[in-house]
Amino acid sequence: MTAQDIAIYISTTRRDYYLCKALVVSLEAHADHPQIYILPDDDYKVETIFGYPVWRPEDPRVLALDHFYKKLRVFWGPAERFLYLDADQLALKDIHDFLNMIATAQAPFFMVSVDSEHRQLWEQLGAEAYLRAHGWFMGKADLIRQFDPGYDMTKRMPFGSGAFTAHRDLIDKELFLDLFEKALAFHAMQNDPQPMTKSRNALFMGDQGFLNYFLSSQDIAVTWLDDLFLWGSDHNLYRHYDPTMPYAGLFVHWFNCPRPGPVPFIKGIPAAREWRQMYHTYCRTYGDLRDYVRDSIFYSVYAMKIAKSRLSIMKHKMLRKKE
Repeated sequence: MTAQDIAIYISTTRRDYYLCKALVVSLEAHADHPQIYILPDDDYKVETIFGYPVWRPEDPRVLALDHFYKKLRVFWGPAERFLYLDADQLALKDIHDFLNMIATAQAPFFMVSVDSEHRQLWEQLGAEAYLRAHGWFMGKADLIRQFDPGYDMTKRMPFGSGAFTAHRDLIDKELFLDLFEKALAFHAMQNDPQPMTKSRNALFMGDQGFLNYFLSSQDIAVTWLDDLFLWGSDHNLYRHYDPTMPYAGLFVHWFNCPRPGPVPFIKGIPAAREWRQMYHTYCRTYGDLRDYVRDSIFYSVYAMKIAKSRLSIMKHKMLRKKE
């Protein structure tokens, strides 16, 4: 198996389709004929998007992994080994060696990106820190205790699921679906009007919480990929970044912070210029003028919301100072 045999799955929704356009172009720029599959919204019925095939399962039990759980479908995908990426990121360097590492890794495996400084700190603090972080990464601790009284929340450091690489046969698929259906039934008994798959404030915090729970409860090993990402906080691209780590800085991820767009309405977003270069390449390649205009309008509305939010925060700080 070689780097070109590794599938790259990208999950995207209508609100971040414009981001996905730049991501696929960046992968083309930094990989040799990447094998990309897109997981768009389920109401996207055509066979391709952004120049790549749409992959959607046919099994209704797997299709039930929808909305905030959609990325978990990748374990039923066509590829034996794969890299999964959220759409709100960009490849910054050649990723051939990284894909080749995935191609030659001993199977089964699960590898996830982690901030090296935080990982080292968490491992020093141990069980107490894991328990405290549980609510940030996984869901409602009290409900999880009810759902599975034997689950040990202090056993393993939780991880984010914006990017991971895995072997398709890592999980027992029937057990995975059985536990997911059990979680759906448990959620239904909570009288929550919001469906579990559309909520990040339910039993699990979406796919991330359930995946953490499953791998930990089944004692499936996790390999940490230190500093694979540069994290795109407002003005600080290299937060907790160690460039000596293998594969460090291959991607930037705008997690929980303002994202770039076709026009520079929001200042100070790390790697925004690189993102626009890739996005404009996509538009030129596909003659996508109509979508460029539409994406720019969409982004301007997003930028105004960000500006309004920042203004509100500034006013709040000023009022607190006066007090």
